[in-house]
Amino acid sequence: MRCVNIAVVPQDVATYGNFTPWEYSYYFSLLRGMSKGRAKEAAEKALKAVELWNLRNRTCRTLSGGEKKRAIIASALASDADIFMLDEPTSGLDAVARRSVRAVLRGMVEEGKTLLLTTHIMEEAEMVLDRLAIMHMGKVIAEGTPEQIKRLAKERFRVVVEGNVDSLELAEYGSRVVKFGSKWIVYVKD
Repeated sequence: MRCVNIAVVPQDVATYGNFTPWEYSYYFSLLRGMSKGRAKEAAEKALKAVELWNLRNRTCRTLSGGEKKRAIIASALASDADIFMLDEPTSGLDAVARRSVRAVLRGMVEEGKTLLLTTHIMEEAEMVLDRLAIMHMGKVIAEGTPEQIKRLAKERFRVVVEGNVDSLELAEYGSRVVKFGSKWIVYVKD
């Protein structure tokens, strides 16, 4: 029977302050049974993928929250696991780091890796994964490809309106209107 390796990236980042991103990626790969040479290669590749190579020797206590998160993601990537469980992997990351991590995760999917991703950001799920499951109160309420899931949405478009929406005949289009500060968000089918 083949052993399946699973790597986990929790939502909340709790790093050891004395560890560096390099140590996370390298030593955790050694703990998974990699040779020193392979662990070095995997650690370097993972740190470069999440754009932490230049910070590889800084202790985690000196890193920002997003950099710590990327160090944890790099350690998971370096493990070369069969299955990756990622809980809100891009939360706390700036826009550039978020794009970078999403691209890395999408590349893993294209390589045939299995990713179980928890996210509230539909754009992220659509960009990274080939199949989605939508859960509500612990139950799967929809599953399929991103396109199949999008077709299930009652309202496909969102229009932001400033000013008075009373003059718009929104009811005839089956639209839903939500006040958001001084603006109105109108959800429509087409």
